[in-house]
Amino acid sequence: MTATKKLRERNGCGRTRVGTSDETRASVSVSVSASASVTTTTEAEEDKEDKERVRLLCVFRQRYIEFRLPEVEALVKLATGLPCKPPTEPSARARASASASAPTNEGNTQSDEGEKHEKRKEDEDEDEECFQWEYPKGGKKSSDSPFWYLVAPTRAAANALATVINERSVLVKVLLDLWSEGESFEDVVQDLAAEENKEQVDKRKSRLASFHTDDTSFKFIADGFGRKLKTKEQGELIKQLVALLGFKGRVEMKQPDELYYVCHACVSTDNSAAVAGLPSFANMWYFGQYLGSGQGYFMKYNLPDRVYLGPTSMDNEMAAIMANMGQVEKGSMVFDPFVGTGSILVSCAHFGAITVGGDIDIRVIQWGKTSKKGEKVDVWSNFDEYGLPRPLALLRCDAHLLPFRDSTECVFDSIVCDPPYGVRAGGRKSGGKRENMKKVPEEFKDSHIPSTGVYELSECLADLLDLSAKLLRVGGRLVYFFPCSNGIVLEDFLPSHPCLTLEHISEQALTQLFGRKLVTMVKHCDWDPELAKAHREQAFSPGSDLLRYNNLHQMVYDVVDNESPETLQERKQKKRYKSKRV
Repeated sequence: MTATKKLRERNGCGRTRVGTSDETRASVSVSVSASASVTTTTEAEEDKEDKERVRLLCVFRQRYIEFRLPEVEALVKLATGLPCKPPTEPSARARASASASAPTNEGNTQSDEGEKHEKRKEDEDEDEECFQWEYPKGGKKSSDSPFWYLVAPTRAAANALATVINERSVLVKVLLDLWSEGESFEDVVQDLAAEENKEQVDKRKSRLASFHTDDTSFKFIADGFGRKLKTKEQGELIKQLVALLGFKGRVEMKQPDELYYVCHACVSTDNSAAVAGLPSFANMWYFGQYLGSGQGYFMKYNLPDRVYLGPTSMDNEMAAIMANMGQVEKGSMVFDPFVGTGSILVSCAHFGAITVGGDIDIRVIQWGKTSKKGEKVDVWSNFDEYGLPRPLALLRCDAHLLPFRDSTECVFDSIVCDPPYGVRAGGRKSGGKRENMKKVPEEFKDSHIPSTGVYELSECLADLLDLSAKLLRVGGRLVYFFPCSNGIVLEDFLPSHPCLTLEHISEQALTQLFGRKLVTMVKHCDWDPELAKAHREQAFSPGSDLLRYNNLHQMVYDVVDNESPETLQERKQKKRYKSKRV
């Protein structure tokens, strides 16, 4: 089945993606390359054109560096159901293609040629069914660059991704249908005007009304990275492009029908020190059709403006990224077993999810607190403040002792959470030191605080993976944070489960010594209690890495205390750049 057919099938039969208002969708539509075409084409011609791969440019915000590609890959899966291949050098695929089409030696038999042909055909088919990352200019060493290439299998897939990015991306600043690039603006102009590129440029122009009718509006965005383009320079750049490409539409600054983007990336080895330590990469110019960008919707959920907060409330920007990694959409059933003040569920509810939360602290989820205005506020207040649907339920429970029946399975589409790992708040679980608990008198039940016991990190993580393997549907996603030590100890360890497959890990450095990893796992098979029990017993065998993680902080300080003065000085001087050391 081709990528286009898969996309059409999913759009017709899949769960409804989060909707937007008519006004929002109207403003979003100008960014998607679905503008009305002025030419009449047959269905066969449209299918042929749609099978052509589309080279996109993802211009990222310079934040959460290791989260950028995983977020886009999650949105690709959400929009099209297709996977993304890992990044390659921009020239590697060209070399592979040239090698595949090179003539074979005379000594090869006909069957050998047939096998190679079939292999090439399989590779081509496989390529058609997925998106493909390409490293920025400069290759892998420039991976901190915000300018990444993404090749879409079809134009329909590219448009579907653009729509989803417009609706919900946090880290994509611009998604561009890349028309041309060069080391100077003159190179871009020459490339667009070159005779060998005329057919491709004309094909792009044929799909866009602003090149054919005067009743269509357009707008240019001129941008710079590492430098600011002056107004006069912006005008000169735009004037050259308009004259070269032959626009017939009118310029409209507020609500244009079509958008175009030209950008100068000017952060090279020579001047990187002069621009606040930004990562160095190739000096390049880019031009193309502006397909979309993240709309910054998460800014309205800023923590300082929220009525009910706690010391561990998840940052609104990160909560939105977590919701994207969980592929939360309208109608999704989402569970947070460590809900706290509900920050993560607020982001999930924004996308239309049906949410359920659990927390062991009855004071947080039920009693709340008194605001500065003297009003009682609680978790529900956060949802009411933003006009979001309230959670289906908030339960006093913990991952160690869930309130669901033993037969409960495959309930949730996503489990998104931030487990307690003992940095700002240690974990607690139901139970206490006393073996024989007395029944709480009826008159004290409303004010009673159930006793709790210490919840070791190893047990908390094992319980989380078990409940996810049981309560998620097959294909459902677990998204959670896991503590790490920035490469000092146990860097490669990650808890596993026989029913869950690891999909993404994104690391965020918080201090010089400690950080956290955002882990995304997918349930790939039905819950098997016997298999899960055997795996758990093995994970808790004496001396296992899971048990060693209970003493993560002590292990880190033991290493640091024995480091040489030179190593300590190097660690202190190592720069942190937007949540990643570079």
